[in-house]
Amino acid sequence: MNREQGFALPTVVIVSVVLFVVMLAAISSVSSIRGALLAQYYQQLAREAAESGAEFAANCLDANSNIVTWTVAKPLKPNTDCTGTEVVACTSMPHPAGCDVNSSTNMYSTFSVAPPSSANLFDYIVTVTATVNLVRSGTTTVWNNYSIAMRYDPVKKSQPAFPSVPTFGSSGVISAFSDGYLWGWGCNGSSQFGDGTTTNKLIPGRLIAMSDVVDIVSAAINSTSGTVTALKSNGSVWAWGYNADGQIGNGTTTTQSTPTQVISSGVVKIYPVKSASGVVHETVYALKSDGSLWAWGYNGSGQVGNNSTTNQLTPVQIIASGVSKVYATGYNVYVIKSDGSLWAWGSGTNGPVGNNSTTNQLTPVQIIASGVSSVITTWFGAYAIKSDGSLWAWGYNGAGQVGNNSTTNRLTPVQVIASGVSQMIASASSPYPARLVIKTDGSLWAWGSNTYGQVGNNSTTNQLTPVQIMASGVVKASANDLTTFAIKSDGSLWAWGYNTTYGTVGNNSTTNRLTPVQIMASGVTAAGADSYSAYALKSDGSLWIWGNNSNGVVGNGTLTTQLVPYQAISSGVTQVNFSSTLVYALKSDGTAWAISNNNTACNLNGTNPSTYNPRIPVQIAIPPIIIKSRAY
Repeated sequence: MNREQGFALPTVVIVSVVLFVVMLAAISSVSSIRGALLAQYYQQLAREAAESGAEFAANCLDANSNIVTWTVAKPLKPNTDCTGTEVVACTSMPHPAGCDVNSSTNMYSTFSVAPPSSANLFDYIVTVTATVNLVRSGTTTVWNNYSIAMRYDPVKKSQPAFPSVPTFGSSGVISAFSDGYLWGWGCNGSSQFGDGTTTNKLIPGRLIAMSDVVDIVSAAINSTSGTVTALKSNGSVWAWGYNADGQIGNGTTTTQSTPTQVISSGVVKIYPVKSASGVVHETVYALKSDGSLWAWGYNGSGQVGNNSTTNQLTPVQIIASGVSKVYATGYNVYVIKSDGSLWAWGSGTNGPVGNNSTTNQLTPVQIIASGVSSVITTWFGAYAIKSDGSLWAWGYNGAGQVGNNSTTNRLTPVQVIASGVSQMIASASSPYPARLVIKTDGSLWAWGSNTYGQVGNNSTTNQLTPVQIMASGVVKASANDLTTFAIKSDGSLWAWGYNTTYGTVGNNSTTNRLTPVQIMASGVTAAGADSYSAYALKSDGSLWIWGNNSNGVVGNGTLTTQLVPYQAISSGVTQVNFSSTLVYALKSDGTAWAISNNNTACNLNGTNPSTYNPRIPVQIAIPPIIIKSRAY
C-alpha cells in the first residue's frame, strides 16, 4: 500500500509536468496565432491605406488634366491637397480628422505617394507607401509598424466625347464635354481657361473643376483678352477671364483667373456679344425662365439698356417679363416678347434701332407692335419676319440692303416682301454680301450689294429690290461672304459671286460668276464660305473644301489655291465649324478633327504632340480620364 502510494506520487508529478508543457505549448500556439492574425489585420489596413493613396493620386491627376501637381519633397498624404501642401496639422494623438486613413487611440494608418512615373503621356504608374503605426498609450511614440509598397497602373474611363463641334477664338478653344466638364487648349494670356494661371495649355485637357455645364460661350478668345461665360444645369451663370469692361459681372474690372458666379439661378440662355471685329468690348445678356432679361458689361452705345452709357459691372434687369427671344449684335439688341412685339435699343448710327432716330437708344423701345416671329441682325440694320410671312427691314441702306428701292438709310421698319417668306439670310458682320430670302415655295430671292455678282441676277449693279434668282427647290442658302451658295432639295449645290484669285465658287475658274452654277450634283446638306475659303458637308459624312488655302484649311497638305471641291475627310462628319484659318469637324463617334496651318504657339489643332504646319486633318487629342485600377 505504501509502495503503491510512493509510486503514484512521481507519476502525478510527471503527468503534471507533461500537462504543464502541453498547456504552455497551447498558450504559445494561441499567442502565435493571435499575433499572426493581428499582423494580417494590420497588413490589410496598410493595403487599404495604399488603395486610398492610389485613389487620391488618380483624382488629383483627373482634376488637373493629367498634370502631376505634387513633388518628391511634397508627396501626397491624407492631410495634404493635390500639391502636397499640408492642410491639417497632425502633431498630437489621437490625430484630428483628415490626418489618417484609419485611426484609434493607439493606432493610425497613413500613406505617402511620390510623383508617378509615366508609361506614356496619359498613363501613369503610381507607387504608394502605406504604413500602420502602433502607438504607446498616451504618447505619440510609435513602438511598431507595418508597411507595404504597392504600384498601381491607372486604367482609362471611357473617353469623353465632343457633344458639339468646338468653338474657337483667334488663339484659344473651349468646349463643354460629355463628361460635363470644360476642356480646352491654346493660349491663356488672360486666364480664359479659368485655372488660376496665365500658362498656355498646348495639350487639350480639363480646364477647371466645374461640372454640369450646359452652355459655354465666349465673345473673344485670344491670347491676351479672352472672356468666357458658362451656364450650368441649375441655371447659374459663371464667368472668368478678361474683364476690362465689367463683362465678368462681378462688380470689378479686374481679370478673373478662376470662375466666379454671376447669377445664382433661373437662367435658361446666355448671349455674350463682342462689339466689333477686332475689338474686345463685350456685353452679356441672360434670359431667365420667368421671361426677364438681364445685362452687364460694355455699354458705350447704350446696348446694356439701363438708360446709361457707363459700363455695367454687375447684372441689371432690363425687361421684367415676357421676353421669349433675344437677338444681339455688337451695338444693338432686339427682343421679341411673348405677345409678338419687337423691342430694340443700342446704337442709333444708320438707324438700326428702327425708332425713326439716329441717336443711341438707352432703354428698350417698341418697334413693331405684334406678329414678329424672328429677327435677322445685320451690319447696322435688321430684318423682321412676321407670322403672316411678310418681311420688314430698316437700318443701313448704302447699296440697297433694305430692299425698298432706295439707297437712303431707313429709320423705321418698311415692308419689303408681303408674304411667303420662310427664311432670311444676311451677314451680321458686313454690308457687302447679298441679302437672301427663301420662300415657302422654294424660290430664292436676292438683293443688295452686287459688285461681284453676288446677287446672282447676271449683273454687277447693286440690286435695290428683291429679285428672283432660283424658281424652286431651294432649302438652304449662305451669304456670309461675297460668294453666295444655295442647296436644293435634291442635294445639289449651286454657287455664284466673287471668284477672283481664290476660286471660291468652286467651278474651276477664277472669273466672277454672275449667275448660279452647279458645283456638286447631290448629297450636300450644308455649305458656306469665310474669307474666300468654302466648304460643303454631304449626307455621307464627307467634308469637301476649296478656295483660299493660304492657311492650309483645304486639308490636302498644301497651301495652293483649290479651284474645285476637295474631299478633306471621307466619312463620319456631322458638324463643321468653318473659317479660313481653322476648320473643326465633329464626327459621329464623338471625335473632333482640325485642319489648319497651326503655325501659332497656341496649338489650336489640339494635337499631341503639337504639329506645325500639318495642313491635313488631324485628330484633336482629348485624353481619356484615368481612374485607380489594379495593384501589382
